[in-house]
Formats: sequence, C-alpha cells, structure tokens
Amino acid sequence: MLRSERLRFRDRAGVVEPSFVQPTAGRLLRVEELIELVVQHDGQRRGELEEAIEDWLSDATQLKLWRGLTDLLLGRCRFEVESPWDPVELRRTLFERSAARFPLALVPTRVERPTRASLVEEVASERGCDPDTIETALYADLEESQRLLGFERPTAQELLEEYNLALCQGLLCHASELRVRLDAPAPKELRQLFRYLRFFQLMFRAERGAPHDTGRGAERGVRSSIETREGESLTLTIDGPGSLLRQSKKYGVKLASFLPALLLCPRWRAEATLDLKGQRRKLELHPDLPLQRPYRDRGTWVSDEETRLRQRLTSDFDDWELVESAQILTLGPQEVTIPDLTLRHRPSGGVVWLEIVGFWRRDYLKRRVEALERSPLPLLVLVSSKLATDETKALAGQGRLIPFRGVIVAKTVIERAAALLGV
Repeated sequence: MLRSERLRFRDRAGVVEPSFVQPTAGRLLRVEELIELVVQHDGQRRGELEEAIEDWLSDATQLKLWRGLTDLLLGRCRFEVESPWDPVELRRTLFERSAARFPLALVPTRVERPTRASLVEEVASERGCDPDTIETALYADLEESQRLLGFERPTAQELLEEYNLALCQGLLCHASELRVRLDAPAPKELRQLFRYLRFFQLMFRAERGAPHDTGRGAERGVRSSIETREGESLTLTIDGPGSLLRQSKKYGVKLASFLPALLLCPRWRAEATLDLKGQRRKLELHPDLPLQRPYRDRGTWVSDEETRLRQRLTSDFDDWELVESAQILTLGPQEVTIPDLTLRHRPSGGVVWLEIVGFWRRDYLKRRVEALERSPLPLLVLVSSKLATDETKALAGQGRLIPFRGVIVAKTVIERAAALLGV
C-alpha cells in the first residue's frame, strides 16, 4: 500500500476520488524503463539502486505518482546482507581494539600510536583478507549497503494495477469505519469473506438486510448512498484504525489488506469514513473501479490460539467434540455472526458456538454484550485481553465473554459451555 505522502486524490464536496493511473501506451513504456532499471542493478547495493532511480526521476513530471510506483517496485525486491562475517560482531571487535589502544592517531607518526587504518589492517590479517574487504563488511547491514539478490519482476500493466489498489489501501489506513454492503451474497462468498475478516483479525458487526432495503431506517451505520439489488443483503460495519487508541498503524495495515478479499465478491458497495489532516471525508468503493483481484481462495486460516484450543478440546474432554460448521447466527433482528468453532456435547447432543475475537475496543465489546443478552443462542465469545485497560477488563469478563491472554484455557471454555447447556 502507499504511504500517506504518496497518496493522490481529489476532494469533491467531501468525497475523496482516488487519482487512478491509466495504462496509456506512453506511460507503459516509461514504467517498463523503470522496471528495467531495477533489473540492471541486480547484485548491487541498495544505495546505488536508489541513486540511479533518483537520477531517472530528475526529469519526470508527476513525481508523487512515480515515487509511489518506485516504492511498489522496491517492495518487490529482496535485499540481503552480503558479508563473510557478522557486521555487528566485526564492529565490536574493531571498537573494542580501538578502545584498548586509545587514543588513536589520525595519521601515522613517529610515536607508536595505532591509526584506524592500521587496526583495520590488523583485523584483516587475522581473518586472511585485505583491508577493503573489512571496510565493506563493517557496515554491510545498513540498509543502503544491502545487496539486491532477488526481484519479483512485474509487467508494466501489473505494476499500474498494483498501484491503483495500493492507492485505495493507503486511504483506508486513515479510515475510522468501513461499511460494506453485499447484495444477495452466496453462502460460499460469505464464508470466504468471513475467513479473511478473521485472518486479519478485524473488528466488525454484520447485519442482515431485507429485500429492496435502501439502507435507511433499521440498518444502523448504512447510508442511503449504498445501493442494493434485489434479494436479501448483508451489511458489514468494520472498525477502522481511526477508532483505536493503540496499535492503530498495525490495524490499519490489516484493514487495507482486507480490500483485495472484498474484490472477490461480485456484488458489493463500500463506503469508508476517513480522517485526512483532521477533516472527515468519505471514500466510495465499488466493483466498477479499476481494481484487480490479487487474492485467491487460500482455504480456512486458523490462528495459533484457535489451533491450541482445538488440540486441547479434542484430546482432553471425552464428552465433547468439535463439529465443522460455517453457520451464520442471528444475534438480533439484524446482527449476525459466523462462529469460529462449534462444540457439541456428546451425551445430550447440545451445541455451543465459540467466537474468538483478537482486536477490539470498548464499544465493540459493549455491543457484543448487549447482543448476547438479547439472544438465546448458546454462544461464547473468547476475547483477547492484550489490548485491555482497567475500564475494559471488567467488561470483558461479563456474561458469555471469556477473556484470555495468549492461551485460551480449554477447561474454562468447557465449564462455561456446560453451564450454558445445563449439563
């Protein structure tokens, strides 16, 4: 995704319009020149490559565009430290030797005082190499000294497509909320989308819509500008990084990374509320924009916490079993969720659903508590306490919410599940 200083857009009456790049013949030729420049620097230092790029950009117009494309190309490069010795250990050896013989002379003198050059020669002699090799290896771990040892070369067309997507992703990093409306989604589409929501650990709520619903009235958080088609719709309200007080940058990257997953859906519209330089703006996204789909269905992702919980539940409790399910649960008139796990009590046949929540904030937990209080469904919500404050710790322990830190205690889950079923 693009950094804030690389974002190009127009602001029209509070609506942000990304400045998408068009693949004209002339622009494709220039992009191919830039790609070839990177290829020509294979095996060279990063500093040399960046210097060559700056020379190439010296006569370019629309510098913000070209610097954004350059950032994407550098992101496809693999730079590595190329040194026969660990640069940190080599510096330590030289610095310790310098300190032991302090003060050093700037140039050789009649007085027997070592110089920097003589110490480098001494270390080189001990390691069986020339002083220039030591000088090169001494700071080989600095970014500008790392060598270009791999490059995932795109075509000019692919790079421009990546740029357009990265432009929207960069804007989403400034979102306080993203509202997505899916028109008559198929169950397979929903399961795939929810897998990505879990993979990126995004905070969201899902609400069912009615046929021909215009987005007004009952559905909270959905503006009338989000259109619908015939059939039942589903609205996702996803919290953005602007709604968090901590770890907002990391969360923003996760939200931006979710956008390609949304492109897999055939019928959708989205609206993001942005905070750009202290001003609230709106970003509208839809399938007609020039955005390509870089993601494929990669199967079901499972977090480390869920993996360990699965192992404990299947090995330590004979009366309980895990059942694979992708059922959509209705928590209220319009709020829905898809649980991570389905836990079945063998003797009674009763079922308890488990939802695992990584990122969250107080309002999100409060909505979940209220929804659970209204719903008779046997649902337990397992909440990470990594982001907890004194105010939210008490909330995380209420009702059917189970807090955990790092490891989910299977015994606690079974005890609460048994209490829900009365077994």
